[in-house]
Amino acid sequence: MPNFKYQIAFQDPQTEKDTEAPGKVRQFLNGLHRGHGDERGELMVEKNIVESVGNPKRSKFMSEEDLDYFAKEFERNGFHGPLNWYKTGKVNYEDEKEYCASSRSRRYQLLRC
Repeated sequence: MPNFKYQIAFQDPQTEKDTEAPGKVRQFLNGLHRGHGDERGELMVEKNIVESVGNPKRSKFMSEEDLDYFAKEFERNGFHGPLNWYKTGKVNYEDEKEYCASSRSRRYQLLRC
């Protein structure tokens, strides 16, 4: 069964602060971009997600060149924008729930909601 607790952690302002510490961007990206069989930290937490992912090695999922690029960009720009998407979940729900209620087709409603 899917677990979406990471979305709660992404809404926590502390997550953004934690990723600003030296070396934490690379650690966070390594923890998020892991593949099957890779070293695992805990992602399904409501707080302290940067600490919870641990300090895994680079995943086979992402090349060293890609990791360097994304780490450099997130170190330069931060995670403020990407994490804000998770903070707007309730606002988006309120804005879009009328579309689900007004849907004429049950199949269409399941696809949209």
